Amino acid sequence: MRIYRRVSKKNYLHGKRVYEYERYYVPVPKRFQQYVKPFADQDVKVRVEPEKEGFTVRVQTRSKPNSSAKNLQGS
Repeated sequence: MRIYRRVSKKNYLHGKRVYEYERYYVPVPKRFQQYVKPFADQDVKVRVEPEKEGFTVRVQTRSKPNSSAKNLQGS
């Protein structure tokens, strides 16, 4: 497995300047897709934690604010 880096370049000021940023992609192997599918099309919180010989990526769903808490804040 490999981690992919992509550099995106966006022109602004009619091409006088270039904004550049990096994105890193970690493909999910087929054998782990059964664990990832339930998180598709959901807002997730991603944490990356360093380990001795690499890193761990932790993905959790974001909790949606319930309507009663929203009503209390609005008052």
